[in-house]
Amino acid sequence: MKLSQWLGLACLVMAAYVAWEIRQLLLLLFLAIVLSTALNRLVKQLQAWGLKRPLALAVTLISVTVAVALFFLLVIPPFWEQLQVLLSSLPKVGDRLEKFFEDWHDRAEVQFFSQAFSVDDLPASISALGANAFSSLISFFSNSVTAVLQILFILRSRDDVVFSPSLSTGDS
Repeated sequence: MKLSQWLGLACLVMAAYVAWEIRQLLLLLFLAIVLSTALNRLVKQLQAWGLKRPLALAVTLISVTVAVALFFLLVIPPFWEQLQVLLSSLPKVGDRLEKFFEDWHDRAEVQFFSQAFSVDDLPASISALGANAFSSLISFFSNSVTAVLQILFILRSRDDVVFSPSLSTGDS
């Protein structure tokens, strides 16, 4: 790489770092631009209906303020009540989860020890394990080959559409 390319890469990395550090500010700026664009469209629509710009702006701002106030009055109180109920029921849920995992642990121990095998069963267990491993290997290989072939098919069909000789040369 040439010195100018290294300098460009360094500037790009520094710009990305600075952008990452001020990401909250950039997000607020983006939100302000989107909001102002939306409000300006509303004002222009009201102007198209015959209102003067100051009156259209006042109607838009009052409407948005009323909508936000209604949101807070209608949505936040039920949400707050439900949050209080949820927080009060968390200890009960924790106790139930603890009991569930204790029961599950006890059942898993019983199942494990009930399925313990003796030395006489070792060859059968090893052959079953080998069959399962071989089956999993075949399945993995088959799925991998299928995925590669599907990707190649997609890329080939894309090449046919984009780079078709009849489309690129104009011959029919």
